[in-house]
Order: sequence, then structure tokens, then C-alpha cells
Amino acid sequence: MGIGGILLERMESIGMNLSELAQETFIDIRIIENILNDEINYDEIDQFDRELISSALLCQPNYWIDSKVREKDIVNASLNRGINDFNTNKIKAKVQQCTSDLFFLQSLIEKSKR
Repeated sequence: MGIGGILLERMESIGMNLSELAQETFIDIRIIENILNDEINYDEIDQFDRELISSALLCQPNYWIDSKVREKDIVNASLNRGINDFNTNKIKAKVQQCTSDLFFLQSLIEKSKR
């Protein structure tokens, strides 16, 4: 399954170009181009590289293959609604990440109390 279109849309929504993504993830630019062109399927992408791409683009690793995760993603869900500039979308994504991290920490605290 190719994720090129989803990847490109995410890059555009937070204002990151190909060279910036390659630089931030340390992934060869040709590999990212191949992903964007659907020449490399999701399953063929190294799991660590998927994690790096997801982190750089401020989303969960299963964002690329799970439409329900994309629907719940604040940046994706708010496209074409209100302010949609790159900075606003980055802030939305960072708030979502922070919230997710907070819930994760709370669950760890609850588990440690048991």
C-alpha cells in the first residue's frame, strides 16, 4: 500500500518540504521521493524510518495506514476550517502530541497505583 499522497498532504499541511523532511529524519532524500511516488510501499519502509517520519510530521506512526487515526488527528480534521496556515497547524499538532503524552503518563501512574 502506497502512502505517498497522505505523506505529501501532511507535509504540505505543516509546511515541510522534501529536503526539510530528509534533513530532520536523516533519511536519504531519494527514499522519501520513492515513498512520495508510491514506489515504496508502507510495509517496505523500515519501522524506525516510519517512526522518524511520523515524529517529524507530528503524527502517530499508524496515521499513514489507519483512516480512523487520520480522522481523529487534529490537523487533518481541521483542514479547510478556520485558520490553516503552517504555524497554526504545527501548534495544533504539538498540542495534540502533548495531550497524548499526558494521557499516556496518566495511564502509567494509574497502573503503578494498582
